[in-house]
Amino acid sequence: MTPLSQLPLFPAPAECTDGPSVPRSEGPLTLRLRGAENGAGQTEAAVTRLARRCIPARPAEDGAFLDIRIEEGNTPVAAQTYTLRIADGGTTLTAGGEAGLRYGLDTLAAVLAAAPEDGPLPGGTIEDAPAVAVRGWMLDISRCRVPTRETLAALVDAMEDLRLNQLQLYTEHTFAYRGHERVWGDASPLTVENCAWLDALCAERGIELVPNQNSFGHFERWLRYPEYKHLAECPDGFIHPAGLRFPYATTLCPGPEARRFVASLYDKLLPCFRSPLFNIGGDEPWELGQGRSRARAEADGKLAIYLDFLRGLTEEAAERGRTPMFWADVFLEEGGATHALPPGAVPLIWGYEADHPFDEQAGKLARSGRGFYLCPGTACWNSVGGRMHTARANLANAVANARKHGAAGLLLTTWGDGGHHQPYAATLPALAHGAGLAWNPETDPADGGGRFLQRLFRGDEAVRAAHALVALGEIAGGFRHQLSNGSPLDKVLFANAGDLPRHVDPLDPGELENAAAKLRDIETALTGATPRRLGHGADVAAALLAFAVDRARAWKTGRANLEAPALSARLNRLIGRHEEAWLQTSRIGGLHESSARLRKVLAAL
Repeated sequence: MTPLSQLPLFPAPAECTDGPSVPRSEGPLTLRLRGAENGAGQTEAAVTRLARRCIPARPAEDGAFLDIRIEEGNTPVAAQTYTLRIADGGTTLTAGGEAGLRYGLDTLAAVLAAAPEDGPLPGGTIEDAPAVAVRGWMLDISRCRVPTRETLAALVDAMEDLRLNQLQLYTEHTFAYRGHERVWGDASPLTVENCAWLDALCAERGIELVPNQNSFGHFERWLRYPEYKHLAECPDGFIHPAGLRFPYATTLCPGPEARRFVASLYDKLLPCFRSPLFNIGGDEPWELGQGRSRARAEADGKLAIYLDFLRGLTEEAAERGRTPMFWADVFLEEGGATHALPPGAVPLIWGYEADHPFDEQAGKLARSGRGFYLCPGTACWNSVGGRMHTARANLANAVANARKHGAAGLLLTTWGDGGHHQPYAATLPALAHGAGLAWNPETDPADGGGRFLQRLFRGDEAVRAAHALVALGEIAGGFRHQLSNGSPLDKVLFANAGDLPRHVDPLDPGELENAAAKLRDIETALTGATPRRLGHGADVAAALLAFAVDRARAWKTGRANLEAPALSARLNRLIGRHEEAWLQTSRIGGLHESSARLRKVLAAL
C-alpha cells in the first residue's frame, strides 16, 4: 500500500506524517460535523462536496467515519487551514473555516480515490495551509477571445481543483454596457446576466469574482469611434515609447469629463458583482503628457497628473462601496513616493519575465505598510503554445517575493495579445504550476500539474496528451535566441515577407530540426486524443508551431518560393481548424480579427 506521504495529492500538502493503515468502511461514508453555527447546512454542504468528488457520503449522529470540526480562523490564511487525521480510532477533519473544510474534504476524497477499493486506507496526518492567502487568476477577455458560458464553468471547475480563490476577467470593451452598443456590438461580450450567473457560480465554489474594467489606458476600442474621441488624450494618434507611430488613440485625457464617463460605466458594471474589490486597471497610459495634458505634464510632471486622475477613479470606486485595485507600473517606473498613492487602494505589481524585479518593487511597497499583490504571468500569449521556461522562473520569483514581503495576494495573469491564438489548454500547464507553488512552494508542482492536465482529455490517451501539452509549452525554450513577451516561432508564424529574414536568421538550423521532430510527436499525441472542453485547440496550436518551423526551414534553405504553394495550402487548412477549435470554447465575436492575422500571412506566402 502506498503511504499517505507518497500519494499523488495536488496541490501538495504543507506537512504529511504517515501512520498505520486503516480498514476501509463499507458503503457511503458517514460523517458528523461539530462546531458550526449551522450544523445541518454545513453537513449537507460537506456531503455535496464529497459527492462532487464522486465519494458517496451521508450524515450520521454517532459512529461517524469522519468527525468534522470547524473552527473560526482569524486570518485569511487561517480560514483555509485544515488538519486531516486518518486513524483506526476515527478519522477527523479540523478546519479553520469554510475554505479549509472544502480543501480538507477534497484531500480526503483524493486519498480515497488513490487507495485500492478493496484494501485499507493509508493512515497518518496531513496539516495543510496555503503559502499565499489570495491565489487569483486574471484572464484577458478583451483581445478577441471571450469564453462561452460552458467554458467559463469549466474554467471555474479547473480553478477549484487548483485551489485558486479569486478570478478576474480583464475587460476593456467586452461587457455589454447599455447605451454603448457600438463599442461592443461585434465582440460577443459578457452581459449583466452572464456576470450575475458567474458570480453565483464562483461564490458556490469558494472563488471571489472581482470586477475588472480598465479605466485609463487601453481604451482604444472606445476611442476609435467619433462619439468618444473627445475623451482621448491624443485623438489622432501618438508616438509610442518604443518610437512607433500609432494612428489611433488608446488613453483617456485625465480630467473631470473622463472621470464622469468612467464612473458611469462603474454604475452599470459593479451591481453584477458581490466582491468588495474592483480592479480599475490604469496600466500603460502611453500618450499621457503628449496631447491635451502636455502643458500640465510640463508644469507638474507626468506622475502627478497620473496620480491625480487615478485618485479620482479610486474615489469613484470607493463611493460605490468597493476597494479599488490598480496596476502599479506607472507609479513604479516614475519613482513615485508611496505616500502619494491613493489611500486604501491596492497596488498590483505586474511583471512577466524571469528576472522581473519583484524583490525591489515589493520591498518598496512593503516598507510603506500597504497591502499589495504580485502579478506574474502564465507566459502563453504571443507564443501559441506557451513558454514554460519563462513561466516557471517568473512564477517562482513572484511566489518567493510574495512570501518574503508579505503580499496580500498573488494574481496569475493570462493575456491575449495579438489575437489570443493560444487555446485555453496552452495556458493551463503554467496556471497549474503557479497554483501549486502558491499553495506549497517547497515542492515541485510538475507531477501534480501533469495529473491535473490529464483531465483535459478523455480515455486512454489522456496521459500521453497531458505530457504532450507540457512538451508543447517547452518548445519555445529550445532556442538560444530568446525574446521578451513572446516566442521566436510566434514571430516567424506572423511575420510578413519583409520581416521574415530578421526573425528567422537568428534561429539555429539544428534547433529548428529538433523542434520539428518534437512537434511531430506532440501533434500526433494531441490529434489522437479526445479533448474535453478545455482541451480543444491544443492540436491546432502544435500544428501552427510546426508550420512556423517549416516556414523558417524553407527560408533557411533557400526554398521559400518553391515551398510557398504547399505552405499556403497548409496554412489555409490550419485557419479553418483554428476557427473550428475556437468555436468549441469561445464566442464568435473576435474570431474574425484573430483569424485575420493568419489570413494576412496567407496572402503574403
